Amino acid sequence: MVRSFGKKKIAASAPDDAHSLVAVPGYLIVACSVAERATADSRNGRNGNSDLVAVGPEDGHVIWKYSLYNRSGQIGYNEMPAVVDGAVIFNDKAGGAYSVALEDGRENWYTRHAGADEQSFSTAGGAVVGPDGRAYVVSNSAPNGKGQLRVHDLRSGAVLWTQDFDEQVNAGVAVGLVRGSLAVIVAVGDNVACFPTIPGQSDPMSHAQVIAIDTKSQQKLWDFHLPAYNKACAGVSWGDMCCPDVFGNPTIDQDGHVYLNWSGG
Repeated sequence: MVRSFGKKKIAASAPDDAHSLVAVPGYLIVACSVAERATADSRNGRNGNSDLVAVGPEDGHVIWKYSLYNRSGQIGYNEMPAVVDGAVIFNDKAGGAYSVALEDGRENWYTRHAGADEQSFSTAGGAVVGPDGRAYVVSNSAPNGKGQLRVHDLRSGAVLWTQDFDEQVNAGVAVGLVRGSLAVIVAVGDNVACFPTIPGQSDPMSHAQVIAIDTKSQQKLWDFHLPAYNKACAGVSWGDMCCPDVFGNPTIDQDGHVYLNWSGG
């Protein structure tokens, strides 16, 4: 049975790219911007979320609010938190990782991405917690825009190990058993262009790949290379922009097979 408690305004805006709602018993966690903040880079409005808000599922009353923006000066993008052992784990667009208490939003820890700056940006908004009790976060670093995986201790937020990549990472990872080993699956590749190529110009080629990394040895188990690409998303025009991530988030089935979509062609 579907039941509605009506409408209740909890924030100034709910950005287009912060639409994932997380539901656990007693809590709905919403990525939003509690207050509008006019800034030069449009860090609010339709481009991301400055806050997480937890509301009660019965009547929508606000339980707690947490501001990424006030804490770090960053926003979330495509936010999709993980809830594990009474903690909410999430990340910002520059790769900073956060843990707050599910009960009251109290901060457990915040770990800034040391290689990030104001221009760092990734559309990979899903922090993933593996069965090994570690949080897996990916992002891209300025000025080269190349991707990086960082693995955090779930209790302290300390960075346990990292892995750098030759192109961007704009999708969340998957963690599970692959060929008998606990592996993290990372989809690496620059996003496709939002607009058609300007006549007479040629966009650089991108070389996407899917990589399985052993979480214990940190060694590559296998990789799968996609065809090179440099075209915009099919059907786009100067009056009709479309900016999809080149990969969707991967999934690992019980037999260790990896599934994901690719938008490069």
